[in-house]
Amino acid sequence: QRPLNATLARQYDATTTAAGSTLSSFNALQGGENLTMTGSGTAASKNVANGIAMSSNGNLALADGSGGTAGLASNYSLNSTVINISKRVLNSSGSKTYDANTNAIASTITLSNLVGSETLNKSGTASTSSANVGNYTISNLSGVSIADGTNGGLAANYTLTGGTHNFTVNRRVL
Repeated sequence: QRPLNATLARQYDATTTAAGSTLSSFNALQGGENLTMTGSGTAASKNVANGIAMSSNGNLALADGSGGTAGLASNYSLNSTVINISKRVLNSSGSKTYDANTNAIASTITLSNLVGSETLNKSGTASTSSANVGNYTISNLSGVSIADGTNGGLAANYTLTGGTHNFTVNRRVL
């Protein structure tokens, strides 16, 4: 059997679960063959990092590949497994009453897609494309930064880049 090293990959989810279904790559597969993995193990850390070792391989197992380049799991052995945990992408929404400026102040913005009861603190000011009443998308929430919050919310596990960030400017009542 040819020994393989497996790399799993997923977004931060506040768990140490490492599922075979999140297989990213194997090293040393032969002849363009492909394999899959089943089961799950336990990563040594739940936080964002690359190359996190497994504290337990649990019931992770190699499985036959599929298609024209299917490899047979019986020709290989699982030597080691690591997992790459990437930052969880946050979304946001917010609103304000028309005030003749394009400021979208962090205190008026609500973050979503956080894990469980985790919270983050936010500060700064983003900008809408217009000061006028309307619905706006703010690219990557530029100008707003996140910091560690409560219930285990670590800013290092999250990113505002790539999320959907909507902001509404409402009519001012006279």
